Amino acid sequence: MNLKRAFLLLVAVLLVLFSFLNGNGLAVQDRDIDESEADAEKLIDRAGYCYGILEDYPRALKYLKRAVELAGDPSVKSTALVKTAYVFFLMGERVSLYKKYILKTLELTPKLELEHLYYKTRFIKIFNSLKKDPLLDDEAILTVVHEPEPGERNSGARFFAKVQLDYMGANDSGYRDVYGSGYLFPRVKAGFRLARNVYLFSGFGVVSSKGTIPGSQEDASSSQRFLSFGLSYTGTISKRVGYTFEASAVGISFREETLGVEIKESTMGFDVETGVVFNLGKRLFSEFSAGYLYGSNVLNDRKVLLGGFKTGLGFGVRF
Repeated sequence: MNLKRAFLLLVAVLLVLFSFLNGNGLAVQDRDIDESEADAEKLIDRAGYCYGILEDYPRALKYLKRAVELAGDPSVKSTALVKTAYVFFLMGERVSLYKKYILKTLELTPKLELEHLYYKTRFIKIFNSLKKDPLLDDEAILTVVHEPEPGERNSGARFFAKVQLDYMGANDSGYRDVYGSGYLFPRVKAGFRLARNVYLFSGFGVVSSKGTIPGSQEDASSSQRFLSFGLSYTGTISKRVGYTFEASAVGISFREETLGVEIKESTMGFDVETGVVFNLGKRLFSEFSAGYLYGSNVLNDRKVLLGGFKTGLGFGVRF
């Protein structure tokens, strides 16, 4: 029980943290740029938060424009210029629109090297091609970077929905004696993106089992329903393969009927899960997952354990 409470507290803290971050983000969105702001580096940092987390590109461009105006140090000014070019790149604008910012950057700092940690591979290729030959036209630049980089095909998806079939081994020994060691059950999940790579999701699963009471051979039936609410983090390994981590609070309702008596109860638990994602196309994907679901309650002075270790196979769509 202490483990469950600790995990639920962790989930609550995560939810509060993301709410706080998004709240700060909205404050950044709504705040007008102070014309007296004299710290160009702070403006660049705010722009990075706007385009990197909130994906609010117009607001990021306003901060960067002000940073270019204020910057006295050539290295700071070149950083603001190249990030301006990068925001236009993220917006999917034509090369000619942001090429001029790259060329201005190279005039200030001809030997500037961009780090993969902060910029997409395709943008770095564009930057380096212009660094090597500033006279390249748009068509020549695009031939260098024709192939999309890993995970970019799905970068515009803000929502996902998936169905999956899980096998879960039963935690409770009493359940195993009556209904067997485990069971298959379907689940559905849907969510939307809070920030880059981070999704808020909800899921629902249901399982029904039939068995016999040992010794008496009386029939027994049981059902459980799982309603989850949590956060997931997704990442890419290659163009076709990615990964995901999930943590959620789970409301569990269960019913059992045996020996002419029906019991209905509900409790809270948690679910942690990780998976390997296979991209089947621009929108479709499949996922192999493994995780652990836990819940407990006390019935007739006996602690009943719900959930267990599980594996599953799912199919979904991004849109």
